[in-house]
Amino acid sequence: MGEPIRQCIACRQRRVKQELLRLVRTPDGSVEFDPDQRIAGRGVYVCRDRRCIERAKSKDLIGRMFDKHLPVNLYLQLAEYFQTGENNSFETLLGFAARSRKLLAGVTAVEHGVKTGKVKLLILDPGSSPSTRKRIEDLSSRGKIPFVLYPEGELMEKVIGKTNCRCVGVTDPEFARSILRLPDLQTRLK
Repeated sequence: MGEPIRQCIACRQRRVKQELLRLVRTPDGSVEFDPDQRIAGRGVYVCRDRRCIERAKSKDLIGRMFDKHLPVNLYLQLAEYFQTGENNSFETLLGFAARSRKLLAGVTAVEHGVKTGKVKLLILDPGSSPSTRKRIEDLSSRGKIPFVLYPEGELMEKVIGKTNCRCVGVTDPEFARSILRLPDLQTRLK
């Protein structure tokens, strides 16, 4: 079964739902930004692209979809969320991979993924035990898979939505390449 697809109201491109930002009209009639895409109600989507957000604002596309004039603070929330994502693009990409089910979480799942050739990038929490780190480093060298240390352990748990998770394997080659291309990541490669 495929990923849910939605259309950006600004550029009209169809994308995987998790790659878009969502605003929702709740049953009580208010309009809210829904970064986790869980609020009940009718939603509209916009790309995580500055041009799409600006176009949606300048033409009041979201307000027109809901037949309601939107306060500027909703567009500010979108822009702020977008900028936060730009500043923490490692976390943003990892979060997208997790929501798109392109991650294997936990040492056992990662080991199996490496053995079956699914894992394209290994990410390890620096707070993991020395034995876990050795296992992941061995997997990386045997499978010739890039290995990255995650900067802050507790944030990794929040980003991927799994508690006590000390390592993940990215299974999607595009996500892996995008993460490895990040400019600030060079210092994290081990």
